[in-house]
Amino acid sequence: MALDDNASCILRVVGKGDVAVTADTLVVKVQASVLEATGSLAQSKVNSIVALAIGKSKLLGLDDKSITTAAISIQEASHWKDDERVVDGWRASQSLEIKSHDMNIASSLIDALSSVDGLELSNIKLDVEDRDRPEGEARRRAVLNARKKAEDYAAAAGMHISCIKSMSEEDACIDVPLFAGSRVARMSVSTDFRPEDINVTASIVIEFVLV
Repeated sequence: MALDDNASCILRVVGKGDVAVTADTLVVKVQASVLEATGSLAQSKVNSIVALAIGKSKLLGLDDKSITTAAISIQEASHWKDDERVVDGWRASQSLEIKSHDMNIASSLIDALSSVDGLELSNIKLDVEDRDRPEGEARRRAVLNARKKAEDYAAAAGMHISCIKSMSEEDACIDVPLFAGSRVARMSVSTDFRPEDINVTASIVIEFVLV
């Protein structure tokens, strides 16, 4: 507690709010990378791998809007030997982000993509499509938590809350579980996909005037 310029007693507390929500979106990022003697050959092989991944995704009911190109590149590859640059060929790479709002096909989608030769699953995560609702609830709980703390402190000091002097919000945070590291090898067995809840947190700093 502290006194402000008007000699009012000010109590500053931090409120936390947490909400657990069920994931409704699966996001899978895949990548194909090929090294060949020419750029056109490398790009052609990458295109074939990507096309197969897109085809398998569409067989599970995903449409074009669910599949986006995350990155694409083609560049000369080389290494240094005895202070000389040695050209290895051309490397073509392309990555896709595949999103599904049907969690029932999560295992099938991961298995289908894992079966594509030359395709690398680089990231698998869960998300929430409508973030406003859980973020709003987390903020509401943060305010209630801050007020409860202030009431407890005030009661212990023989005082009570008069009003709020200031409020400042810290960013809400959604903890998105990752189901894969930066690079994941092809899976040799069927995926047992058991998603966990996503945690949404909010934090707020409130200054209460006590009397």
